[in-house]
Amino acid sequence: MDGFSAALGAVSSYLSDLGASITLPFLIVLFGLILGQKFTPALRAGLLIGVGFIGLNLVMGLMATQVGPAARSPACPSGSPASAAGRSPPWPWRRSTSSTG
Repeated sequence: MDGFSAALGAVSSYLSDLGASITLPFLIVLFGLILGQKFTPALRAGLLIGVGFIGLNLVMGLMATQVGPAARSPACPSGSPASAAGRSPPWPWRRSTSSTG
């Protein structure tokens, strides 16, 4: 029984080292076959999941590199960088919340 658990651990470690874009489609195909689906539709479902994961990773990477710097350095309407401490928000919000009007 120790040999079986060691082999299962080695296979599990190998699959997790491949990443989610490879592991999840493999598991989807395996799960489809276990539930009685034919091989071709199960393979197609697994490939679609893999392509979806790769596309999602590409979009998230693009958003992180393009939008991330802009989100980390908000600017006031004057163009100067705003810090969270000691600065008021941009004028439309400041004017609507001001008690002096």
